[in-house]
Amino acid sequence: MGHLEKYDETLARDPMAAFGLVREWMRTEWRELFAELRERRPVFATPVLTVVTRFADVTEVLSREEVFTVRAFGPRLDAALGGPFMLGRDATAMNWRDKGIMQFVLDPGDVAGVRELAGRLADEALDAAAARGEIEVVHELFRPVALGVCAQYFGLPGPDPQTLSRWTRTIITDCFANYLGDPAVQARLGRGGRGDDRLSAR
Repeated sequence: MGHLEKYDETLARDPMAAFGLVREWMRTEWRELFAELRERRPVFATPVLTVVTRFADVTEVLSREEVFTVRAFGPRLDAALGGPFMLGRDATAMNWRDKGIMQFVLDPGDVAGVRELAGRLADEALDAAAARGEIEVVHELFRPVALGVCAQYFGLPGPDPQTLSRWTRTIITDCFANYLGDPAVQARLGRGGRGDDRLSAR
């Protein structure tokens, strides 16, 4: 039985349990799930969200912000960051103004230097893992590079890399993955928003 058959069968009994299956598959079997969706149900509506899986549909969604708005994320982003945040306010004066400031501050001439910085940080992570002959890409490569660029280029190192990583993961988890509004996740976010370095994102 494929993912869609399992989903449809569960949906008939318990819609939220069906969504739970989708959420788990997105974490553990995303390649197989998306391949099946692209072939059989490229626009996939669930009780909580709709997934688009083909390039043309994704492009349309991203190019029509007046219809496919991100404003639903605004309240959670505002709560996490302590005030209005432009990424939750597409097609508004605030969004346009802040984008203009970012384009002014982030000099296109910096691209080569940022590329070199990211490459050097990646090389350091790969060298550190070479003795073991393996690397866990998310935790040992992606995060150190992203945090290093954040610290060295943007000047935002956080209290330390581990704390900054926990804060970031908690904000992202609540704003973009806490589909059902789990209060426990939101409670951790509240502590993170106040800069509590005891924050523990899962």
